[in-house]
Amino acid sequence: MDRISAAVSVSFICRLLYYISGPDLAIGSILKMPKELFHSSKISFIVSAINALDQNNRLESIISSSRYFLASQEEITGMHYLIALSKLIKHGTKHHLGFQNGVNHLRKALHMYPNSILIRNLLGYLLLCSEVWGNSHVSSRCSIVDDSDSKNKEGLKSAWEISSAGAVACHAIGNSEPRFSFPTCSCQCTSSGAMQELQKCLRREPWNHNARYLLILNLLQKAREERFPVNICIVLERLISVALSNEFYSGKEAICQYQKFQIYLCASEILLQRGNIMGCIDQAKNASALSLPDSFQFFGHLLLCRAYAAEGNLKFSKEEYERCLELKTDFLVGWLCLKLMESQYEEQPASNIFELAFKEGSEGRNNSWNMWMAVYSLGMGLICLWNQDFLSAEEFLEQPCSLTSAESCIFLCHGVTSMEIARRYHDSQFLSSAIRSLSKAHITSSVPIPIVSALLAQAEGSIGSRKKWERNLRLEWFSWPPEMRPAELFFQMHLLARQIVSESDSSSRVEGCQSPLQWVLRAIHTNPSDLRYWKVLPKLL
Repeated sequence: MDRISAAVSVSFICRLLYYISGPDLAIGSILKMPKELFHSSKISFIVSAINALDQNNRLESIISSSRYFLASQEEITGMHYLIALSKLIKHGTKHHLGFQNGVNHLRKALHMYPNSILIRNLLGYLLLCSEVWGNSHVSSRCSIVDDSDSKNKEGLKSAWEISSAGAVACHAIGNSEPRFSFPTCSCQCTSSGAMQELQKCLRREPWNHNARYLLILNLLQKAREERFPVNICIVLERLISVALSNEFYSGKEAICQYQKFQIYLCASEILLQRGNIMGCIDQAKNASALSLPDSFQFFGHLLLCRAYAAEGNLKFSKEEYERCLELKTDFLVGWLCLKLMESQYEEQPASNIFELAFKEGSEGRNNSWNMWMAVYSLGMGLICLWNQDFLSAEEFLEQPCSLTSAESCIFLCHGVTSMEIARRYHDSQFLSSAIRSLSKAHITSSVPIPIVSALLAQAEGSIGSRKKWERNLRLEWFSWPPEMRPAELFFQMHLLARQIVSESDSSSRVEGCQSPLQWVLRAIHTNPSDLRYWKVLPKLL
C-alpha cells in the first residue's frame, strides 16, 4: 500500500474509532498502533484533533513526531489553527473557554506567518469572543477585508464578518462622532468602513442573511449615536422587514433563533425611541417567545420592562423586572441595566442580588474583572447622583478611579461630584480631589473632552491659581469643534480678554483676537435668553 493510501486508511480508522468507541478507547487503540503509521500530515491533524479533547494529553508523543511531516505553509498554519482551538478547551474553566491562551498562541503564529488569512481571521474572532476589555478594537485590525480575495472566507468567520462585528462591539463602549457626543474610547473603531463593506456584500449577494443582520446591528449603533434620526430609523425598519421575511429565520437552529431574537430587539428599540410603545411591546414579546436560553431571554424582558415604564404601566413594568430577576443572565451589562431601571422607576431593591451577580459573573474574567467592577461602581455612583446623595456618589466613584487608569469618563464623573461637594460643604479637600480627577480625565482622554478644562479652570480659580485658570480656559476653547462652541464659552473668553494688559499679550492668545465687548455680543447672539450676558453688556459699552 502506498503512503497516501495508508494515510487515508489510518485517518479513517482513527475517526471511526472515535465516533464508535469514544475518546478514551480511541486514544488507547491509537497508542497501540505502530508509530510508522503516523508519518503523515493528514494523520497528524486527525490525532491532534482527538488529543485536543483529552485533558491528559496522552497522544502528545505521537503528535510531536507526526508534525515533522507538515510540509506546506498551508498545513503549518492549519496546525496552528488547530492548536489554538485545543488551547481554548484545555485551558478553559467550567463556564469559560480559555480564549486568552488561544489568542496568545495565534499572536506568536502571526509573527511567523503575517500573511495567513486563516490565522488572522481566527485571531480576530477569538479576540471578539474573549470578553477582554478593548479586544474588539484589535480584532478589526486583524482581518484583511478584500473583495477580490476569496481566502477571506477561511476559518470560522470571514474577514468582513469579524470587521463588522468588531465595529458593533466598539460602538457599544464608545462613540466616534463628535457632532453627537464626545469620544472617551482611546481606540476608536469607526463603523463607516464596515457598513460600506456590508452594503457592497449585500449588493453582490442580496440573499446573504449574515450581511443584512450585521448591517442592521451597525446601523442601530449609528442611529443610537445620532439620537435615532428619522432617516436612519426608516432604513432600519425596511432592512428588518426584509430580514424577518427570510426563510432562514424560520429554522429552529440556535443561530437562526439568536439572530432573529436580536433583530426583534432592534425593531423594538427603534419603535421605543420613536414613541410607538405598543409596537415596541409587540416586537419585544415576539423576541421573548423564541426558544433561547434564559440568559438571552433576560434582555427581551428587560426591554419589555423599559417599554411598560415608558408607557406609565408600572404594574406590568414591575412584573417584567421580577421576571428578569428570575431568568438571570451571564452578561454583566444586563444586570447593570436592570439596576439602573430599578433606581429610575423606584422598584423595590432586590437585596444584594446585583452584587452577587457581578461577583459570580466576574469569575473567570481575570483580564476584565477590574473594568467590570469599575463600571458597576460608576453605575452605582450615577444612581446616587440622581438621588442627590453626593457623598455616597463620591465614595462609589472613587472606587473605579483606583481600579482603572485610562478611562477619562470615570475621572470626569468623580471630579464633577467632588466639585459639587466642595461647593455645598465648602470643603477644600474635595476641591483638591476634583482637581486631581479632572487632570487625569484630561490626560487620559484620546481627544480633548469639552467641559473638562472649564471645570479645571473653575477649580483652579477657586484655590487662587490665576495662571492655571487662564491656561485651562484657553484649552477649553480648543476642545470644542468650532460649530459647537456654546455661549458660555464666549462669555468666559470675555473674562480672559479683560485680563490682557498689553498689545503684546493679545497677539499670541486666542482671547486677544476680539475685544471683551465682541465676546459678550457673540455669547448673546448664541444664547440670547441668558440674562447674565445682558447685565454685563452695559458695563462694556
